This record gives sequence, structure tokens and C-alpha cells, in this order.
Amino acid sequence: MKINTEKQIPIETLRELFSYDPATGVLTRRDLGRVVGSLRSDGYLSATVKYRSLLVHRIVFACYHGRWPNGRLDHKNEIKSDNKIENLREATNSQNVCNCGKRKTNTSGVKGVHFYKPTGKWMAQLQIDGRKIFVGYFTEISDAKSTLEQKRAEMHGEFANHGG
Repeated sequence: MKINTEKQIPIETLRELFSYDPATGVLTRRDLGRVVGSLRSDGYLSATVKYRSLLVHRIVFACYHGRWPNGRLDHKNEIKSDNKIENLREATNSQNVCNCGKRKTNTSGVKGVHFYKPTGKWMAQLQIDGRKIFVGYFTEISDAKSTLEQKRAEMHGEFANHGG
């Protein structure tokens, strides 16, 4: 069982240690006046607090809202180092995954669409709660894209990301 060490750090302690500017998303050490956060290889900023490594966006949320987030935090614009409070929202794991862009390995240029050789058509599918949902086969990629975007908006709601 994983122990969530961040909740062992009181919000009052965070507010004593840090100053947060919601307009810029920048977290600063009160005593040193330095910007907090080291860029990790995955694009997130991390900081050490009371000998614990924490994600800066979670510290920001806690300082701003006065409580630790329930579950995951999603960066609406997909920029993992953009910690403006309007860019952060609580999310389930499934919602967080919905707000991902197209994969680097995508060859069609359209998120959720690939050419399916056995039918000679474009296949559209999306994922929700870890399950793949088949949307259909299409002769035209534009039809696959528009149908998939409609279905994604319907199923993913505010977390729908079409891979722009």
C-alpha cells in the first residue's frame, strides 16, 4: 500500500514556506525569494519539502485551495509546467488520460484514427476508463475525424482533447 506523504505536510506549513502568484503560476520560497521547482524529464516541476519530493502543481493547489487535491490534477492546456490555478483541475485517472494529445507514434495525424488494412478503411476508436470504444470504419479520414470528435466530446465532456 502506497502511503501519501504529501498529506502529512500541513497546509499551514506550505503557506509559511511558499508564496504563490495565481496570475503567473509561479511558486516562490518566502525565505530565499527563489522560484521553486526543478524540471523533471516528464515535464513536471518538483520540489523538496520537509525532505519529501513533491510535485509543484500539487503544492500550488494545496496552497491556493487550503486542502490537498483528491486524486489527480490535470493541466488543462497539457503544459505540465504551467501551474496557473486556472490551468489546474482535479481529475480521476480516466479523465486525466482523456486530456492527452495524440501519441508521438501517430501516423494518421488524427488522434484515435488509423488506417486498418484488412478493410482498407480508416478506423476510429477512443478510450474511456481503460476500455477501447470502437466508433467505426470510414472511407474518408475527415469523416472518421469528425465522427470521433463528436463521440469524444459526448463521452469525455470537459476533458475531451482532440489532439489539436
